[in-house]
Amino acid sequence: MKIIQNLFLSRKATAVIASLFLITVFIFIAVCFSLVMLEYTRYVSTLEALHKINLRKAREDILVKVARLQNMTEITLINRSSITIYIVAIFIVNTTNGFLEYLKLDDPVVVPPIQEEKINLFRSVSTEVQLGVLTDLGNVFWEKI
Repeated sequence: MKIIQNLFLSRKATAVIASLFLITVFIFIAVCFSLVMLEYTRYVSTLEALHKINLRKAREDILVKVARLQNMTEITLINRSSITIYIVAIFIVNTTNGFLEYLKLDDPVVVPPIQEEKINLFRSVSTEVQLGVLTDLGNVFWEKI
């Protein structure tokens, strides 16, 4: 009789352990699903932010004009878009030997929509070079030759 009682108790214990195991498995699955959904939400928000940046980048449009004076060079930037553009650097490329010079600006030049700004380089630039400007979003606009 004692063996039957122990067997009965062990069946109860087995049922309790099995139910606890199933509850633990369901909780684990719920936590994993929640973590996957949280990561997916972060991924989607990152993609949306990158998409907005790409749309803004595609809207940038600047006309670059260069006036070569005796001891300085004047770069005129005409913003032809509806967004404010920030110029962070200037490229100077020698078209004969391919030499590239990169001038990082200390402070970005802000070009409001449908307006123009001037940058003065206090050095002479020959006609053998082509100038370009780099925006904060990575677009490069070259002077029209």
